[in-house]
Amino acid sequence: MKKSLVLVLMLIVGLGFSACSKKDNLSTPTVVPTAVPTYVISFQQGVSPTAAYSGAVDNCLISNVPTSNFGSLTSLSVGNASAVVYRMLIRFDLSAFPVGASATRAELVINVNDYGLSNSINAYAVSQDWDAGTSSWNKRNSTDSWTTPGGDVDTIAGTLYNGGTGEYVIPIMLGYINSWLDYPPSNHGLLLMSADEGTALWENIDSCDQYTSLTLRPTLKIYYIQP
Repeated sequence: MKKSLVLVLMLIVGLGFSACSKKDNLSTPTVVPTAVPTYVISFQQGVSPTAAYSGAVDNCLISNVPTSNFGSLTSLSVGNASAVVYRMLIRFDLSAFPVGASATRAELVINVNDYGLSNSINAYAVSQDWDAGTSSWNKRNSTDSWTTPGGDVDTIAGTLYNGGTGEYVIPIMLGYINSWLDYPPSNHGLLLMSADEGTALWENIDSCDQYTSLTLRPTLKIYYIQP
């Protein structure tokens, strides 16, 4: 009789522990993280965000013709050719960026149609406003000179190594993109220049607003998440 009572008590205790264990498991469910969707908006003249987009401008600054403007060229050079230095100004209007969204990554896509030896290109954030139709090596518009001939810049915003013709992507520092989005008047665009302007290395890049093949024009892509 005593043995039977002990067995019954052990069975009751065992069931109690089992119930507690199941209850504990139910009270701590596994949390599965949900991926935050990332979107991208592209700025490309005549293509995106819509075919009506016309907010991209560029110009080529050439050292041996320091007072001339080349904003109407279909192809712009970057580098050194025959001891002449070439630099490319480019800027995109970002006002179509979604309100409240947060940028997570940015890249400038360019198409190189000709080149002379492989070269590294640095993209600098321009520190002063400029006019595509009147700027030159010496001046940023029809009246105001650059502080330094050839363009006034901040630090490097991105770099690429060019090994030939075709499409290339320059990752752009997110800090500059965010500052342009937060305060549009600070958006003076980028200056593309050779990392070694003392050596005969050069590239020809399709213009963002004059090149006839729209899909080959430079594109600024900004990846973002919604609030």
